[in-house]
Amino acid sequence: KVSDIIVGPVKAWASYTAVDSVFDQAYADDDDSIVAEYAASAAAEVEAEVSIPVGFPLSLTLGNGLWMEYPAVLDYDEVYAKLVGEPLEDLIATISGNYKFDLTDGSGDDNGWKVHGDVEYTVFGLTLNPYADYKVGSYAKTDGHVNDRDTIVGMTIEGSPIGGLTIEAGAEYTFEEMYLEADAYAAFVTEANPGFVKSAKTT
Repeated sequence: KVSDIIVGPVKAWASYTAVDSVFDQAYADDDDSIVAEYAASAAAEVEAEVSIPVGFPLSLTLGNGLWMEYPAVLDYDEVYAKLVGEPLEDLIATISGNYKFDLTDGSGDDNGWKVHGDVEYTVFGLTLNPYADYKVGSYAKTDGHVNDRDTIVGMTIEGSPIGGLTIEAGAEYTFEEMYLEADAYAAFVTEANPGFVKSAKTT
């Protein structure tokens, strides 16, 4: 990976990653490690970010990834763009989009696109993050989606509103499936008794 490529206001990186099937079987697991992400695949990726002078922090990111079945069998290409702005203190807004197209047998199994938008606002020690997604084709869920499309709205809340208390909660609704998923977690630790911990979680 070549990182920190700076040309004027543009900051970029480029990389090539490959993980063969034997290495994958020996080391991949269910976490977000690079082995799991690139299992039995190879990818040539490039990304560039530029700051836009508009009176408040605003950045535009453009990227492209050419994905292959290991070692060099073309699979699909993915392009994406993301716009992140901070128009107010403690408020960050993000809009992004991805487009993927199949490079193999013309079946179009990998074709798809998606758009995402979210707002992150921090108040009283809590970060509120409402979001919305629209996914089409290969980006849609594989189990029970309607016409290869998913319209999703959701919200996450996390933070420490008072000392010792940590809260994490989230809910997501998929319209096409009429499916609601929610979970919450809370933990309280007191300095008066370091060994005292109370926690609860629900899904």
